[in-house]
Amino acid sequence: MKKKVAILSSYLFNTIKEIEGIDRPLVDGASRYLIELCKMLEENDFEVTIVYPIKMTDKLTSPIEKDYFGFRGFAVPLPDGVWELNVCVPLNSVFNELTMNFDLRIYFAPFV
Repeated sequence: MKKKVAILSSYLFNTIKEIEGIDRPLVDGASRYLIELCKMLEENDFEVTIVYPIKMTDKLTSPIEKDYFGFRGFAVPLPDGVWELNVCVPLNSVFNELTMNFDLRIYFAPFV
């Protein structure tokens, strides 16, 4: 049985299909490193899930399952004004709830 790993990341999409009609993933150094980390974990027989924030809208108010470059993911909508001192308690809370039964959690974000 594969061990389950959850990774909390920063924003991974500029726009998403469910809101703007098109997926436009961010492609930067951190996301490239995240993809390589996920590949390495899968090669070592881990089941990987990524949890990341997106901007909350009227169309999207609760987490949705949304893959990122082939890796299972959950997009967590957050309203404006939830960040305080570079910490986002609501995102951390949802991450903990979604991944309660995982074997390992990785905080791949400096702001949580």
